[in-house]
Amino acid sequence: MRAEAHRGRGAAADPLSRRSSAHLQRDDSRGDLGSAASLTRSKTRTAAALLRATESLTDLTGVVRGEGVAAAEREGVQERFERALMESLLVERDTDKALPRLVMPLPLLSEAVEDIVQDDFTRCFQRTKVPAWNWNAYLFVGWLVGVVLRYGILFPLRVLCILVGSVAFGAAMMVTRLVARHNPQRRQRLERHLIVLYSACWIMSTSGVIAYHGKRPRMRPHAIYVANHSSLIDLLVLQQLCAFATVGQLHGGLIGLVQQHVLDCLGCIWFSRDDLRDRHLVRRRIEQHLAQSDVPPLLIFPEGTCVNNEYCLMFKKGAFEIPGAVVYPVAIKYHKLFADAFWNSQEESFAWHMVRIWTSWALVADVFFLDPMVQGELDAQETPTEFAARVKQAICEAAGLKPVEIDGYYKRMQASDKYIKARRRQLADVLLQSLEADRAAAAAERPAASEPSWTDSPGDGVKRSRTTRF
Repeated sequence: MRAEAHRGRGAAADPLSRRSSAHLQRDDSRGDLGSAASLTRSKTRTAAALLRATESLTDLTGVVRGEGVAAAEREGVQERFERALMESLLVERDTDKALPRLVMPLPLLSEAVEDIVQDDFTRCFQRTKVPAWNWNAYLFVGWLVGVVLRYGILFPLRVLCILVGSVAFGAAMMVTRLVARHNPQRRQRLERHLIVLYSACWIMSTSGVIAYHGKRPRMRPHAIYVANHSSLIDLLVLQQLCAFATVGQLHGGLIGLVQQHVLDCLGCIWFSRDDLRDRHLVRRRIEQHLAQSDVPPLLIFPEGTCVNNEYCLMFKKGAFEIPGAVVYPVAIKYHKLFADAFWNSQEESFAWHMVRIWTSWALVADVFFLDPMVQGELDAQETPTEFAARVKQAICEAAGLKPVEIDGYYKRMQASDKYIKARRRQLADVLLQSLEADRAAAAAERPAASEPSWTDSPGDGVKRSRTTRF
């Protein structure tokens, strides 16, 4: 499968359908895929296809989002996913003659039902619905007072706080670069302190109450801090405690200016679309950063996308393949009673996301800095994938999250027309095979009709013609 998955983008729908038809003929004797018993399995066939397609999705940094993947890489992953899905969602021809056509729609129904019943992937990106509690006279009055306080008093004060903080931060950065322009080390040290203070200003604008547990992070060589991801606020929550260097895509416009001229003092590792084709360059940058002891520690979000802080998606193994790296797990848990920090970038912009938090009561969270982990400390044969799963399990236990073994990249993936046509062709092939088999069986069982002899009497072999009476 991997050999065919790496073929060029020019593969049309015919190779996909021919591959699925050949696989269907090879597995004609297998009947468990279309049975109703598959509903009781721990993983649906769609989830199994996602896992199989994820095996060939290489991501060194572990934080590459869907929009950061080049067009060729995106189409390659799409093709691998659809091939794995075609091989998992096979429609088997039932050989039981007692139920000739009744069982044929069952695999199609079971595919839809099992994805609905066991859809843990979509639940990872759904915001928690708050039940209505103010539908009576005395509670409605209290709720109305709260709305006036949040929108009329807290929201303007919070916006004023972040505006004043942004102006002060910009002025302080310019003064620092003018005063310490001849001393780069001192300038970087002052700029890092300013970034920490500016992050604290953002948290203050949300009335943040953050409780930190465990040993505080500090500069040390070969240290990688790994955390679950719910919003860009995660970076601010950790950045107000200690300056972190991150790994991410280099953007353009205003964000690109901030990345290149403000966050350059942190030693962040930015990459463009061209760097995705030469992943050794990104790996080399990470290894060079980890080898230094006077730079901020490296912070990575291995999920690669924002989750609703109730589930934890599969960790990409790229962050756990660095030789000699010491991984420090960080678990972030938000209390949604006061504010929901989950950011769904497909539904709202970051500005509207901040407005929603600024109009809430407060941002309350617990941050757990767990004990460091090293690959192979428990098992010498531990693979990077197993090491990533072990770190993820520790974070889930500390933050009370439910682990889900699906790559967050597929959040932005949709079925293509090529897959839909190949799926229809697969179903048509199965239906034609069933009809041809039934026709052949009926022809074999039908007795040969004996021709009547004209010497016999009409009652022996020839029917008498019925006379129509008027």
